[in-house]
Amino acid sequence: MTDAANDRIGRNIDLAFQFLDEVIDAPARADDVPDGATVVVLPVDDPEFNRGQMDLARMSATAGRETYVWRLGTPAEERAAFRIGTLTPRWPLIGIDPVAVYDRVEDILIVDFFNNRRHGTVKIGTLEFGELHVDTTTEEIIVQILPNFLSRAVPREPAVIDLLLRPETELRGVTRAEIVEIKRILVADQSLPDAPLASFAAIAEPLARLAG
Repeated sequence: MTDAANDRIGRNIDLAFQFLDEVIDAPARADDVPDGATVVVLPVDDPEFNRGQMDLARMSATAGRETYVWRLGTPAEERAAFRIGTLTPRWPLIGIDPVAVYDRVEDILIVDFFNNRRHGTVKIGTLEFGELHVDTTTEEIIVQILPNFLSRAVPREPAVIDLLLRPETELRGVTRAEIVEIKRILVADQSLPDAPLASFAAIAEPLARLAG
């Protein structure tokens, strides 16, 4: 676990005690939070930390848990707890300008569907195959990060190896010829290395299965 992750855990423990103090002082304010709900606490005047907290809250909501944020230090006449709605990520279909980077040493693929032109996203961890960055306004998937790409993702969804052979993909630590040979070995019974490359649109369905 990274130092940053440890720092966030430690700070959330401190925030949990502050949250309990506020509830003890004014128990009626907690009536807005149902029993069993997940509560993510937002401290005062720390927007950078709170962006991470909001990411955690949205990930919790998207995973199906009823999730609330609690704003510490909210005046008594104002509401402190707010429910976080869920996101329903969807694959972008219009205006995409996809680029990708694959690092062979790390065996990680990063696909940016809008070439760094879209921001304001929330990160959602998928069960097995990496991370999605989702636009909170449109609910479109902007970036997909796939670790263990050749070792695990490709054997599960062979079609996605074509992402490494497309001209929009930057290869690091591996050549195109080596990828062609890897494709021949891994998916010899699926398609030939010299078969036409799948388009990004065609690869969207297997990518979605990996993110499911």
